[in-house]
Amino acid sequence: MSFEFALNYHGYFDQLPDTVTAVSTANPKTYYFQDLEYQFVKAKPEMMVGYVEMTIDGQKARVAEIEKALLDFLHFRKDSYTVDLVLEKLKEARAELNPAKLADYAKLYPITVQRRIGFLSDITGLDSGKLYENIKNTPGFAKLTKTSTKFNAKWRLYFEDRFVKQGSALHCQQE
Repeated sequence: MSFEFALNYHGYFDQLPDTVTAVSTANPKTYYFQDLEYQFVKAKPEMMVGYVEMTIDGQKARVAEIEKALLDFLHFRKDSYTVDLVLEKLKEARAELNPAKLADYAKLYPITVQRRIGFLSDITGLDSGKLYENIKNTPGFAKLTKTSTKFNAKWRLYFEDRFVKQGSALHCQQE
C-alpha cells in the first residue's frame, strides 16, 4: 500500500482515505469492498522496494515507507494537487526523511520523477546532494506540472513560482 494510506500509517495524513492505492507489478485494477475503493497501479519490478511489513486484522500487509510513498505520488499522479501535497509532506516529515534513501529509491524511477523530487527537496531545505549526483549529467528537461513555465537550470525542470514561494514559506516556518 502506498500514497495516502501509507502517509496515514506513518502519521502524515490526517484522514483515513476512502481509496487505498497499492503499487503492483500486475495490471491495474480497481475493486470496491466495504465502502472502500482499492486501486492497484502497475510499476516496474525494480520499483517494488521501500516497504515495511505490518499486520492488519491478522493479515500481513506491506506499507510504503515515506520516501517511497512520496516518489509514488510524483510518478503516478502528475497534477498540481500532488505537488502541493508532496511539498507539504516533505516539510512535515523532514526530520524523519532519509535523503540518501530517497535518492536511492528515486534512481529506480524515471528521470522526470528524480528531477521533480530533487527540486522539491531543494525548496523545502532537504539535502538533495545525492539526488543531484544521480541526474547531473542527464540530458533533457521535465515539467513540475503541465502549466509550468519558469526554468530551473540545476534540475532542468520547468516550475511555477507559487511552488517556490510555498516551499520557501514552509522551509522558513521550520527554522
